[in-house]
Amino acid sequence: MAEQEQPPAQSLDVTAVPRNLVRHEPREGVQRGLGGTGETADGGERFRRGHTGSVATTRECVDWFRDGGAVPVSRLVFVRHGRSRHAELGILAGRAGCPGLTEQGVAQAREVATELLDRYGLPDAVETSPVRRARQTAELIVDTLRIGVPPVQDDRLTEPDPGLADGMTHAESAARFGSFDPRSEPDRPTAPGGESWNRFLARIEHYVEAQDSRPGEHRWVVTHAGFMVWLVRHLSGATGSALWLDPGNCSSLVFEVDEGRWTLAAYQPFKSPERSSTQSDQPS
Repeated sequence: MAEQEQPPAQSLDVTAVPRNLVRHEPREGVQRGLGGTGETADGGERFRRGHTGSVATTRECVDWFRDGGAVPVSRLVFVRHGRSRHAELGILAGRAGCPGLTEQGVAQAREVATELLDRYGLPDAVETSPVRRARQTAELIVDTLRIGVPPVQDDRLTEPDPGLADGMTHAESAARFGSFDPRSEPDRPTAPGGESWNRFLARIEHYVEAQDSRPGEHRWVVTHAGFMVWLVRHLSGATGSALWLDPGNCSSLVFEVDEGRWTLAAYQPFKSPERSSTQSDQPS
């Protein structure tokens, strides 16, 4: 049977921001540079194309390393969860209130598992947000690939904790706790016991700085749209309306991490034959 052609990875729209957004340096001596190629320790060329990278460049990069190139960088593949019932119900859904995936979301999780396997091979580990829609997606990925090791839950991968508003509709939350704009009140949580916008952004920053991947390690990370959007914005330094992603269910972001330097290698929207025209719901 002929191999099915994979859809190309789509580069991000960076027309509104400087072309220095694809690499993030460690906190000490922060220095953001262009994508493109870099140099290895012996002066050779490292295959790195930043936001213009594609599935093909990733494969070529892996082959190049295997043929005697530099020590391979780590790869982190961030995947948004499958379609969730909370989006259809219009509720705030944290750990307590998330009702899990729809039937379509279950199918999407299994489809994206085989899609990513074809592109990148088996991961060394699968990590996930503990929120039910993400956890279910990760468990379905592990089951589909027969990895045999359960996904590792990481509290840092969640959306902002809605606190006492967990499980409420947005209207119910606003009626009980008041409505506000997080941009003007970034230290205010949605409800008592919840997490403010600033604490959420600080958690993403801590996640980035705390990464300590082994050279060549390959991990898949199941998370939420909001986490993916603000991860890219944090790494790029983008502000305002620049670089605003809208990752659909099971879309993925691929980063190469090399000694604390993060480079965006690919953004791959998930294109399932079962995909609904309403898939792009509220970021979560």
